Amino acid sequence: MNPANSTTFLRVSSACRPAAKLYSISSLRPIDKGGYSVASMINNFGQVVGHASEQAKSVTRAFAWSSEHGLVPDLGSVYGQSSFATNINDKGVIVGYVATPNNSLRAFLLGHGQMYDLGLLASIEEDEAFSVATDINESGRVVGYSHNADNMVHGYVWNHESGMTDIGALGTGRSYAYAINDSGVAVGWSQVDEPWGYRAFCWREDDGITELAGRETLPTVAYGINNSGTICGAAAHGVLANVLQCALWTPSGLVELGSLFGMSFSAGYAINDVGQVVGWAYPTPQCEMKLGRAMIWDQVRGMQDLNDLLPPDSRWILHKATGINNDGDIVGCGTFDGRQQAFMLTPEDYAREVTKSIEFTQLNLISNQKTGAIYRTIVVKNVSHKSIKGPLQMVFKGLAPGITIVGAAGEIDGNPIRTVKLDELGAGSQLSTTVQFSNPQSRIINYDIECYAGSF
Repeated sequence: MNPANSTTFLRVSSACRPAAKLYSISSLRPIDKGGYSVASMINNFGQVVGHASEQAKSVTRAFAWSSEHGLVPDLGSVYGQSSFATNINDKGVIVGYVATPNNSLRAFLLGHGQMYDLGLLASIEEDEAFSVATDINESGRVVGYSHNADNMVHGYVWNHESGMTDIGALGTGRSYAYAINDSGVAVGWSQVDEPWGYRAFCWREDDGITELAGRETLPTVAYGINNSGTICGAAAHGVLANVLQCALWTPSGLVELGSLFGMSFSAGYAINDVGQVVGWAYPTPQCEMKLGRAMIWDQVRGMQDLNDLLPPDSRWILHKATGINNDGDIVGCGTFDGRQQAFMLTPEDYAREVTKSIEFTQLNLISNQKTGAIYRTIVVKNVSHKSIKGPLQMVFKGLAPGITIVGAAGEIDGNPIRTVKLDELGAGSQLSTTVQFSNPQSRIINYDIECYAGSF
């Protein structure tokens, strides 16, 4: 595939690039009047899980959806009662919880066509004892919360070898684990023995449970963590201890993200490996979901109402975003013509970063002694599980002053863009492109490459 240059030179400021010019929206689980459906999570293959309830039926059923297989409206239940799917990993293993005949709940794992009851942290006789599974990572570790031997609800980590492990609590009360990354780091929140008594926590197998930093003694909660260890949730904002707004925990500490205009409260429910956060903003505590607005946040554009990024004739109102994958596909729940339904958003017509999906192999620099031109061939390989739609935009960052790229398509914040025109780069596929440098001062050519798919 031969590289081609753009005929128009672009100067793009990263601060001005929109999160998306538009999202297309799909209803994943249409329902009859009086029923509802909710999408909980989407994996990196675009497989979605959630739950739905039909007015004519007395039970709620976990469902799955994918573009390959369409809708699977009922994933079944260990006990024949209601079921709720909360998460799915990239291997297609699903977790959630099911109702039992005595009106309690049990965490389940669904893999290879078989649903397994994950049990409780301890065998106790209380009929109301329950367990819930909230997330699963790529190695099959599951997190959630369950009654333990003291009849107290604690977060747990589960694996095939040892079953459930109680992760403890920050105080003498309850704890809830909501997410786990591929390094086995779990996050959630716990009651503490202080005023405004709940705090976000991080759990590691070697270190146990530790509190995440907040504003002095004000409350915090954590709901998601990505594979870089960045955590999303909410933290009390300002002098009002009961006003929680979306927050991140990074290696540098707590980052407060604020809320949408007109909404006092917000929370981040999921974060992908690119660092995009989704969740919702809402006007009052414990308000009806239909009063909230689904939102997205990233470090360039800040927080945006996802309703503002829909086609104007969509007839949707998006209330809560619950999951996002590394391609930027988003799921959640909203209302379509007044009926609460699960949705999926697919970003359209914008350049999204795919650097982590690309492996670059750079061959030696070659100089043309007659012309003085300097060339390098770069092999670009898609190491992700999905095709990447073109064109590819390679941004060369960190070049020394005076070094330029011949035929650059434009620049971002002073960094030249090399455009490779192609329809798509399939999973596992690769191509070669040759880049020509101009280096009149004979400086050392060093740089990093950021790669985007689509047009700026």
